[in-house]
Amino acid sequence: LLVISRSPLGPFQEQARGLGVEARIRFWGVENSPALAYQAADVFVYPCRYEPFGVVVAEAMATELPVIVGRQVGAAEWITHQQNGLLCDPAQPDSLRQQLEWLRIDAVRARAVGRAARGTTQAHSSAACAEATESVYEEVVRKRGLL
Repeated sequence: LLVISRSPLGPFQEQARGLGVEARIRFWGVENSPALAYQAADVFVYPCRYEPFGVVVAEAMATELPVIVGRQVGAAEWITHQQNGLLCDPAQPDSLRQQLEWLRIDAVRARAVGRAARGTTQAHSSAACAEATESVYEEVVRKRGLL
C-alpha cells in the first residue's frame, strides 16, 4: 500500500504499527508529481465519506487506473459501478474489501474498467464542459429572443 497524503502521517503510521502491517505500507506523504504516483499504482482507492468533487479521482481515471470511490464523492456521479469504476461505502470496511477483491480476481476485467474510466474523463474534458455550458447559454439566448 502506498499512502500519499497532505495529512499528517503519524496517526496512520501508529495505527499500522498497532495492527502489525507497517512493513506492508509505504507512507510517502506529499507528492508534487501525481503522475508518478498513478504510474506506481494498480488501483486508486478514495473511500472518502464526502468530497464535493474529487479532482484526484478524475486524475486517476484519466490514467486508466481502476478507481474505488466512496459513494458520497462528487466524482462518483461519473461512475457506473463495475463498468468504469467501483463504488464503496466508506463506513463499511467490508464494502471496500469486496471491491478490491472484485478487481483482484480478474486482471483483464480490472484493465477494462480502467480503460472505460479514461473514456469517461475524456467525455468530461474541459473542452466538453465548455461546449455544454455554451450550449446552455445559446439556448437561453434563443428562448429569450435575444438573437
